[in-house]
Amino acid sequence: MNGKTGDLINLSGGLAPERLKNNKPMTKPIKYLLTALMLLPLFSFSQKVENVHFEQVGKQIYIYYDLIGKGTYMVKVYCSTDESSSWGNPLQKVSGNVGFNIKQGNNKKIIWDVLKEKEKLTGTINFKIEAVPNIGIEIVFVQGGTFQMGSSNGVGDNDEHPQHTVTVNDFYIGKYEVTQKQWKEIMGTSTSLSN
Repeated sequence: MNGKTGDLINLSGGLAPERLKNNKPMTKPIKYLLTALMLLPLFSFSQKVENVHFEQVGKQIYIYYDLIGKGTYMVKVYCSTDESSSWGNPLQKVSGNVGFNIKQGNNKKIIWDVLKEKEKLTGTINFKIEAVPNIGIEIVFVQGGTFQMGSSNGVGDNDEHPQHTVTVNDFYIGKYEVTQKQWKEIMGTSTSLSN
């Protein structure tokens, strides 16, 4: 069953499809670098995602797209069930042409294992593909979680009390330290006093 923008899909344990529809504490320099990393795709590297469509194959959804541009990209896919008004987090149970170092090309395919990520999927379904240029910084996914922070039993400095629960969301972080070259490519200046 193939889908185009505006169709309806109903996936649950039995995957009974109806009409398919698819759419498409830091220092200042570190804060500046992170801001530049987030804004870089908006100001450089021309890329375009086109021709987003999908099909249901068994209990999976195959999402296809064309990626036009130069270089390699970090590709994420989002799903909305409310007429594209909220996308939420990128889909996690995906494989194929998604993630880091995806090259430009036509008919790229992402396979979404729907029921490993959602209990059911019904309603008007839209997909959005996001392609952000790679800048040579290898980033890894870190699963969020909850932990106890601080000191119990009166041990530690005053700013370590009281012990409390902290929850951290999922996030991505650089696998290695940022090099002088990478810093200069993004920030335009060197961090070293000696250059």
